[in-house]
Amino acid sequence: MIVFGKDNCEFCDKAKGLLEEVTIPYIYVDIGWNSALKQGLLDYLDSIGTPHTVPQVFGDEGHIGGYDKLAWYLQHKGCFEGCFEEIV
Repeated sequence: MIVFGKDNCEFCDKAKGLLEEVTIPYIYVDIGWNSALKQGLLDYLDSIGTPHTVPQVFGDEGHIGGYDKLAWYLQHKGCFEGCFEEIV
């Protein structure tokens, strides 16, 4: 999983905590330090009609969404019962 976020973002911290809770490894990318990366993410979000919010989470299957969609995704995959093998 890749989590794009920024400093002082409550939902970014919650997304990271949720992934840690279900023991799914992730890479956290702080878009606040790289304007080109941030613009690339914003351009992508525009292309799929998604609001410019963080976190934005991506998995093997592509874009998942923000914190709420990540929580739904993990629940749907059965991750609170153990889904590490399915997702990673």
